[in-house]
Amino acid sequence: MKRKKIMIGLFVLMIIGLSTAVYTHLSSKAKAEEIRITELDKNNKMIQSYKEMLNSFYSDKAYKQLKDKVVLADAELLYNQLKIMEKEALSQTSKSELKRLMSEGEVTVKMIKLKESLNQLFDVKGVLVKKAPIAQLEKQLAELKETKTDFVKEQSEKLEQAKQQQRAVDVATKEVAQLFDGKKVRQDVSRTTYDKVKLLISKIKNIEIKTGLLDRIEKVNTSLVKKETAERVAIENKKATTALVESEQAASNQSEGNGLNINKEPAQSNGGSSNNYKSPTQSNGNSSSNYTAPTQSNGSSSNNYTAPAQSNGGSSNNHKTPSQSNGNNSNKAPSQAKPSKPSDGNSWTGNQTGSGTITAGGGSGGTGANTWTGGEFNPGDLDW
Repeated sequence: MKRKKIMIGLFVLMIIGLSTAVYTHLSSKAKAEEIRITELDKNNKMIQSYKEMLNSFYSDKAYKQLKDKVVLADAELLYNQLKIMEKEALSQTSKSELKRLMSEGEVTVKMIKLKESLNQLFDVKGVLVKKAPIAQLEKQLAELKETKTDFVKEQSEKLEQAKQQQRAVDVATKEVAQLFDGKKVRQDVSRTTYDKVKLLISKIKNIEIKTGLLDRIEKVNTSLVKKETAERVAIENKKATTALVESEQAASNQSEGNGLNINKEPAQSNGGSSNNYKSPTQSNGNSSSNYTAPTQSNGSSSNNYTAPAQSNGGSSNNHKTPSQSNGNNSNKAPSQAKPSKPSDGNSWTGNQTGSGTITAGGGSGGTGANTWTGGEFNPGDLDW
């Protein structure tokens, strides 16, 4: 009986222990599940908060366009927190949301970095900085072309401005290099080419780059000034020589002209002259003596003498002295003696020696119709 009571007691204790163990197990499991559910709920709420943070970076719900003022540090912190959430308990819905948020978070960091890098291409005055990584940034921007259209369009405008300024630098730098053969200025560089290159340099906005190129082409300008000075001196010397030759030629021509005493009165000629001497025509009335000065010539002279025509009336004496010449005089001796003195007693005037032919014309009612065909004749030698 006593043994039986002991057995029953042990059985009861075993049942109580087993029940306690089961209860403890069930309580622990329930508590763990409760903790899991609580944690899951917490993580799900964290995902929603991260989603709201990501939304704050964009001006649209599709994450196409970043807001103007987005801090890179904030985007990087969000992305790191999203990566940590991969190890946390999440509902299936939250897991899918986390995956999407992580992808957008990574792209958001790239976009903010790219935007800042494009802004850093320019200084505060909008001038392209030296050694700007344009090609690298252009490649990064192209990677977002399909998914971030609005962002790419906006940032492409900055990139194009940078490329334009870079092209100005590249073109000017290339043209400057073509002015030199190594370190020496090329001899075939013209002032026009120099001015063209200088104009290209003036289009560069970066002062440091512009100054460097202007300093380099100053060597070209110095070379051109030297060449132009030499050419100008050569031209001036040539003009002076030409002027001197022309002056000497003019002086020579004037000297030759002064050696020829050309007195033209009343008729002038460059050729030979013919001087006519006419003796007075005699008549029974009063006499009139007319004298015509010789014509002058640079050539030889020919003297013609016409004796007085005689008549019963008064006489008219026309006397033309022989012409003068700076050339040679050819005189022919008269073939007869001096002309006879007119009957009316008129006298001869004049004292001129010349060369040529002297003719004494026969007058009506007078005497002394004589003809000379050359020789020296001096009207002053007449004795009547």
